[in-house]
Amino acid sequence: MKLEIKAYNVINEIWDDIDDFFLSCQIDIGFKDEIGAEIYSFDIVSPKKLQKMLVRDGVEIGKGYFIMNDYNKNSVCDKIGKLIDREISEENKYDVFDEISVYFREQI
Repeated sequence: MKLEIKAYNVINEIWDDIDDFFLSCQIDIGFKDEIGAEIYSFDIVSPKKLQKMLVRDGVEIGKGYFIMNDYNKNSVCDKIGKLIDREISEENKYDVFDEISVYFREQI
């Protein structure tokens, strides 16, 4: 039994420059060949935007941040695909969603 990305959505985008961006995203992850998915939210932020956030706020909590120099949806999906690539047994089938939630801001 394997997981797959069922949907990827950018909810909000802030682009000050090509290397200065912040995107709020949601990703639906579910079992291959099954209907349904869990929805996770996360943010993609450039180092330049993160630096500006730190100057403004002083402290930033890192859970749910994917930090990239250049935004590329395929790179994000590839990274998440590697994070969820695991063999899952029927007994702990639904525990896997809690396990992967550590990489994301919240599970909806």
